Amino acid sequence: MSEYKWRKGRSHGANAQAVGEELAALSAESGTLTPDTVLDRASSPASAMHKCFEWDDSKAAQHHRRWQARTLVRAIQVVPKKKAEPQPMFVHTSSDDAGPHYMAASVIVTRPDLLDMAKRHAVSHLRSAKQRVEELKHLADSGEYDEAFTLIESAEGKLSA
Repeated sequence: MSEYKWRKGRSHGANAQAVGEELAALSAESGTLTPDTVLDRASSPASAMHKCFEWDDSKAAQHHRRWQARTLVRAIQVVPKKKAEPQPMFVHTSSDDAGPHYMAASVIVTRPDLLDMAKRHAVSHLRSAKQRVEELKHLADSGEYDEAFTLIESAEGKLSA
């Protein structure tokens, strides 16, 4: 039997071993996992995954609308008069006092402290992407991910400078 644990920094209020076993069994049944098959199984209170989800529809709907709002904010761009390429209107960043939030890109670029904070946030995302590439590389045990890994390291170095 395999051992399962939550990814670093993730916890869903459920036993990782039980959830991993249930996901493995579900995957073995159908050959794949989809969000719908996971939700269908997790909807049963007897499922180890049940407590990983918000089952109060009003709370879940509000969570989904927040996700839609984040998507909306990330999707809008400003078309500058002097540049041909559209630019992000808002930049996602995070601070200890305000938590994760978006700020106008035009404000961030004028304040070195905010620009530095946004760069650190971007580097954090790059490190997460790098970790995912490392996991895939380890799983594949091949060099086919070397190019992506090199690009991420290069971008990380430029943003950290």
